[in-house]
Amino acid sequence: MRNQNFNKLMIVLMITMIILMIFLMYLLLSERDNSESIRVQNDSNMIEKKNKINDQQKQNSADSEDVNQGNSDGIDNTISEFDVSKFDTTKEAINGTSGWAYKPVENDVSSIGLSIRLSKTKKSAVITIDWGKYFDIYGTSVSTGEIRNYEITNFTKNIREVYIGGFGQSSGYETAFYVMEDGTVEYTPIMDALGNNGSSSETIMKSYGKINDVSGVVKIITGTDYCLNDQCMGDGAFNILGIKADGTFYNLSNILNKASYYSF
Repeated sequence: MRNQNFNKLMIVLMITMIILMIFLMYLLLSERDNSESIRVQNDSNMIEKKNKINDQQKQNSADSEDVNQGNSDGIDNTISEFDVSKFDTTKEAINGTSGWAYKPVENDVSSIGLSIRLSKTKKSAVITIDWGKYFDIYGTSVSTGEIRNYEITNFTKNIREVYIGGFGQSSGYETAFYVMEDGTVEYTPIMDALGNNGSSSETIMKSYGKINDVSGVVKIITGTDYCLNDQCMGDGAFNILGIKADGTFYNLSNILNKASYYSF
């Protein structure tokens, strides 16, 4: 009888041990599955992060291919049909005052926080204002540490080239220019655009339309005026010139000076 009880006890112990071993194996397998699941999830997260980084790098690369202008190394010369180095400094503008000619000069408004770029689609442009620099000239409610982009989209034609610069001999005449595919030129007077719309994050800039009586322009540069015959005074002012493929050119500043947007 004692042996039978002992045998029964042993059988119960063995069954208990087997159940315990099965339970332990189940726990181990579950732990391994959880670890594998976590590893797979981590790998998936890493792949997703890498993809996002790659996408951002591709976007940055694409953005860097946009046509930029506003500093000395950002001017687009790839589409111009006129070689600025061959500009005739003895010519008068089509609409200029007799006796005045122009010498090309750099018009770097990036020093006051302005730049412009053309989108890859050629259908819009973005004006960037670094308020940390622009504030020193005009003052504004915008935080001086902010850099803001203002997209201009109200064009009915594709844009060939963008340019931004000031003219005259004082601040306030900074203007964005857009050479359109048909040779006309549109513009945005920066100070007037900001004054009319405010300098908040809701500011909407736009093209003010084409400059009248201007056609066939392929390139925009800045030139300082000087007197050909030494009979005039007051030379040295900045002038925005719209150059045609044959080298003749308009003095766009003369036209814009008559617009109310520059009546300060």
